Amino acid sequence: MVPTTVTDLGPNNNGDFGPTDATNKAELYQKAAKDSYHRPATNHWICVDGRGVEDEKTELNGGVDPQIPGSLPITDTAADLLDPKNVGKLKLSERIAENTTSAIKRGKTVGMHGDVVLGKNGCAANAKMRSTLSYAADNINDIVLTVWSLVEAYGLVKLGVTQDDVVESILAGGKAAKDDATWDATPEEVTGIALQHGATFATVVGDHKERMVGIEMDAKNAFDNRTFAADHPDVHGKEQQAFAVALGKYIHDTVAERIGGGEDPRDAGLHTMRAIIYTIALTKNITNSRMEALLFGAIDPITVG
Repeated sequence: MVPTTVTDLGPNNNGDFGPTDATNKAELYQKAAKDSYHRPATNHWICVDGRGVEDEKTELNGGVDPQIPGSLPITDTAADLLDPKNVGKLKLSERIAENTTSAIKRGKTVGMHGDVVLGKNGCAANAKMRSTLSYAADNINDIVLTVWSLVEAYGLVKLGVTQDDVVESILAGGKAAKDDATWDATPEEVTGIALQHGATFATVVGDHKERMVGIEMDAKNAFDNRTFAADHPDVHGKEQQAFAVALGKYIHDTVAERIGGGEDPRDAGLHTMRAIIYTIALTKNITNSRMEALLFGAIDPITVG
């Protein structure tokens, strides 16, 4: 069994996704911690969505595709928009193109998704980016301490990231959300831009039935939420799903690749911190008050030098 900590997501969650009751909660959490669902992560990044896909192979060489909201182009673009220096200066379309291309140059593959109902609009991390930045600014006190605890735990303070940086970034995201000129592409167009720059596309099927948010804390593994869902139908035969986030891998990869590419270490740390903001804020923006997070494994702090 993988060591697991259960935590709530704090007050003022804003969404509908999540359990409607506590039926079999403890049993389901225990099953999610089984070693077989926690395996080495591949370099094919996908979204945190807990639903299955109809046309994409998600496992490569026995590994698990790591997850971050909307896949790398979405989370990295949200992080760019949370940068106070960028308010009013960026175009969504340009950042999606650049972040897709950059991920592929770094040896990643990038999987975008839609669903059978909304098509290429069917990714909440993509469609709700603007509202999530606004939500974070409006609920800053519910987000800052969670983000800061992760910044400290992963050692981003060694790169010069401060709690004031967290606050300033959340407030900057709120300003970016209000700047109409920034939002020059619809969610469907965002998906299309990523595909034009080398991303793949998968169609997600079924309804959202996520009962938990599974966050992989170490730097090497990912939580196989799709196999977990397929293995655990409820009494009605419907999957009991989980959102999944490969947080440890994202943090370690991002810091190492950005510093390795010549970026100032503090800037690398700030971008990573802002991606954490978006991950926490989106999770709270789309889930209900019953949703809890399972923190899998031990945190591997970054090394500097």
